[in-house]
Amino acid sequence: MRTIINKALPPFRRMSARRAVSVVLRRPHYRTTRQRRAVLAALRATESHPSAEELYRSVRAKQPRVSLATVYRNLRVLVELGHARELPHGRGQSRFDANVAPHAHVTCTSCGRIRDIADPLGARFYGQIAKRHGVVVESHHVEFLGLCTTCAQRSAHSRPSGRAALAGRRG
Repeated sequence: MRTIINKALPPFRRMSARRAVSVVLRRPHYRTTRQRRAVLAALRATESHPSAEELYRSVRAKQPRVSLATVYRNLRVLVELGHARELPHGRGQSRFDANVAPHAHVTCTSCGRIRDIADPLGARFYGQIAKRHGVVVESHHVEFLGLCTTCAQRSAHSRPSGRAALAGRRG
């Protein structure tokens, strides 16, 4: 069992995964079901920003009777309660993130991998927006698009360089 000790995280993120799942899900009008605990635990156990289908496979490995519909339903509840974020993904399916603290993402345009990065704008920036434009920033989404190191290296190796590239253009 993994214990998170980063003091910058909210208290429920610093406790053991099992205890945190129970505390997070103990809200009015929401039951703490075995399936809901399993979905949140699987989401919190990874930093890969999985799709609902990927979470389904992970949860199903431990609970063979869980359905894909149950995973989708529980993800919606977790997002509604603010314990997960849904990330729209250009490849047609949403990805999910258990890290709800302010941060940005870097998405590889080749393989689709998503990584967390520190919030590049910071709280001061939101204060400036509020002051200049008369709005209160409630949320934001910052995503950088590019090639991850692996895909960039693959791309560089598959691309002809130097004289070979020039010869190919003349041909």
